[in-house]
Amino acid sequence: MKIGEAATASGLTTKTIRYYEDEGLLPRPDRRESGYRDYGDADVERMVFLRRARDFGFSLKEMRELLGMLEDHHRRAGDVRALTVSHIERLDRQLAEMRSLRAQLAELTEACAGGDSHHCAILEVLAGGRVAQQPADSAERAETEHTPE
Repeated sequence: MKIGEAATASGLTTKTIRYYEDEGLLPRPDRRESGYRDYGDADVERMVFLRRARDFGFSLKEMRELLGMLEDHHRRAGDVRALTVSHIERLDRQLAEMRSLRAQLAELTEACAGGDSHHCAILEVLAGGRVAQQPADSAERAETEHTPE
């Protein structure tokens, strides 16, 4: 089958298939006389395996290791489990980092005056500055500061 058909059957894009070939995760397919890549059922099964591993967030290195384990009939389930446990630990660290980032962004969003005010804590922090705490009545103060007495 052609690359487009293999992509549809596996759930990968043609670009991803070519990338996985370049990375050595997929073998280079035979070519038809026309020059088109020619994939078989075993290639598509391997593509599906890679797509599912990617869906679980495994890295290219881990996917390569998993493929090696899949093809090794003398593999130890403990090795597969250890690799997966390591991946779960990395996911847990990433989740903690994401929760921290979310909390920080939520605080910055609360500190951003919004509306027509020029003050924005989000931009200040992104620009490398520190958040200047504005009093709750900062919008009223800004109005009175510009009102002639």
